[in-house]
Amino acid sequence: MTDEELRAYPKVTCVIAAKYLGIDPEVLRCSVESHEIPIGVVPKGEKRRGNMWVNTEALIKFKHGELNSSLMLLYAALLQRVEALETVLTKENASHKI
Repeated sequence: MTDEELRAYPKVTCVIAAKYLGIDPEVLRCSVESHEIPIGVVPKGEKRRGNMWVNTEALIKFKHGELNSSLMLLYAALLQRVEALETVLTKENASHKI
């Protein structure tokens, strides 16, 4: 699969991303979840296997070895914000169930 073919997808799924990288989808999902491969976010507590958000351009840069340290820092900051938002939303959902 070429970069252009990947960009043509309206949404890049875990399966598509794994095919593009030539690895198993479950390996990719676990690697993204553990922050080893910085191409997206796996929602915490997600029960559906393979469900994750993939940044297409980060995926392409990762495949070509173009993710530099500044991009990694931005990715880490994004993950912190996503995790903080998930915490807030989880608390809000829990308070509405009472």
